[in-house]
Amino acid sequence: MAAIARMVHNLIEATFAKEGEKGGALHAQLAAFRETLIPDL
Repeated sequence: MAAIARMVHNLIEATFAKEGEKGGALHAQLAAFRETLIPDL
């Protein structure tokens, strides 16, 4: 399980780096998550 979690982590980091500062689909999903869920915690 830890190896799979590390692989997912690395894939997400690589995707963020590839999208760059402008952002992309993953950046948009993170922004939506932050706006919707985190303020309610």
